[in-house]
Amino acid sequence: MGNDSADGTCRISLELGQVLVVDDEEDVREIVQQVLESGGVRVISASSGEEALELCEKNKFDLVVTDLNMPRMGGTGLIRIIADKYPDIAIIILSAYDDIEAARLAIRAGVSAYILKPFDAQELISTATQALDNIKVRREREMLYDEVALKYRELKLAETAREAVIRMMTDELRSPLGLVRTSLDTLAGKFAGPLTDEQLAIVESALAACSRAFRLVDEMLSAKMLKEGALFIDTSPVDLPKLVEDAADKLMNDAQKLNIDIRKDLPAGLPRVQGDGGIVRHILGKMLLGSIENASSWVSLSCYRSANGRTLTVVMTNDTHMDGVLKNADEDVVFGDSMSQLAAEAMGGKFAISVDGSERSLRLRVIEDGEENKGGK
Repeated sequence: MGNDSADGTCRISLELGQVLVVDDEEDVREIVQQVLESGGVRVISASSGEEALELCEKNKFDLVVTDLNMPRMGGTGLIRIIADKYPDIAIIILSAYDDIEAARLAIRAGVSAYILKPFDAQELISTATQALDNIKVRREREMLYDEVALKYRELKLAETAREAVIRMMTDELRSPLGLVRTSLDTLAGKFAGPLTDEQLAIVESALAACSRAFRLVDEMLSAKMLKEGALFIDTSPVDLPKLVEDAADKLMNDAQKLNIDIRKDLPAGLPRVQGDGGIVRHILGKMLLGSIENASSWVSLSCYRSANGRTLTVVMTNDTHMDGVLKNADEDVVFGDSMSQLAAEAMGGKFAISVDGSERSLRLRVIEDGEENKGGK
């Protein structure tokens, strides 16, 4: 908007502000030009519609202030052409006639204002200021839209590339991985001849790595299917604390080998939650495995109901190694966290992991009364 100067006049303080004044009367052009220039804008004038269009082709204008009644090409013809060819230019009509038809044209062409002669200087500056402000806002909005559209296109390209990688991983790697595993199984079974203890250890290590690679491929495929909605999710009632207990029992030996103490705080009587039992069990296993592998001496398991009673949350914390999960976790565990997030969202829940890997959580919706017999998705 305009600002008041020290002498009380309104000034147009905008970065954009090149105005074209069109009037066949020289005295009027000079007065309008002086008024607008006093408001702080650059002004170029034209004595006819034809000259105005020539100037529009050579210059970039933000605003056109035009008379209506001019010889040859009148103001109405000029307005139609500018509105069609230069829609980014604001238009103000300055006329001595209160022409209803011209007013209708002004509305259809999106004209900013219709000012009658003789005009008030402050009214002209104020109107021009508002028109230029509107143009500036519209241009900024269009630039923002273009930026968003560009980012969206970049995102779609990245997503397409990611999908291509997933297809390659799932379609082209499974076959060679299968051949490698078959060969390793043959060696481990000593069908190709006896192995030394050192050779057998190498083969067993390679088999373990091959199994991890297969799990990665399977989880990437599952993640793709989850995102596309092609993976069936059964949202039946699930006993979340019981599944936490099962995960702890399953990994107890692994924890003991690493001298990790598993501490549990799982209250009885908690309600069931909505989820796919198999997927929830998989997520909890991944959560606990990641917690154990990055703990120094203990892992704590807890389950609580939210204050509003609508969700249950499982939280797994540990005394994390100094280097943190991002440096020490196996690749399949890290990818498992991403998979867990997708799967939790597909069940209407949320999975989260702290930056240092010291806390993992899974939140699922509580099954309300009367929903126990509902399932499937």
